[in-house]
This record gives sequence, C-alpha cells and structure tokens, in this order.
Amino acid sequence: MGSKTKIRVEFNNFDAWAARLPGQCQEILKDVTEQVAADAKTDAPVKTGKLRDSIITEVQAKQGLVKVMKFYGLFIEYGTKKMAAKPFLRPAAEKAAPEFTRLMKEMISEFRK
Repeated sequence: MGSKTKIRVEFNNFDAWAARLPGQCQEILKDVTEQVAADAKTDAPVKTGKLRDSIITEVQAKQGLVKVMKFYGLFIEYGTKKMAAKPFLRPAAEKAAPEFTRLMKEMISEFRK
C-alpha cells in the first residue's frame, strides 16, 4: 500500500493539447514519468532494495503517476520526529519538470509549423 502524497508538475493548457494531440502528449507523459521513477530509484536509499524496487509508474489519460508501494517511503521522503528526511521522489520530480515543459513546448511548436 503506497502513500497518498502528491507532487504535481503542471503545463498550462495541457488538457487542450491532450485533446488535440493525445498520442504525443501520452508519449511525453510516459517518458517523463519513467524518467522520474528512474531518478527516484537511483536516489532512493538502499538497505535491502525493497523501497527502490517498490517504485512503479502508471500513466493515465492526463497524468503520469510515480508510486512508492512501500508505506515507509513516506517516512524516508519527509522524515519523522526521530529520523531526518532523505528525499528521493520530490527531487526526481523537480528535476523532470523543466524537461516536461521543454518537450511540451517542442511538440506545440512542431504542431504549429
């Protein structure tokens, strides 16, 4: 069972572009979501590897989800009263945000040609 914490990376008018170019938007979502997961797996602390191996992706119509299926991922990401945070998911999402924006802008400029 994963945590319910959400990190949102938005692109202005994504819904409109997803309606016009669903295949291209879906591909960008898939690629960026997989990159976030790969970076999170690289940065996740490894004691047994179970946390790293529990990171999965899911791409829906208009959103890409990176899920940490081990409940204690939340404690590692944000820390506890007795343990300092060791963020691995948020930095991966923040790193991917500019790439998502770049890919969307590139797709839009190609469409407008």
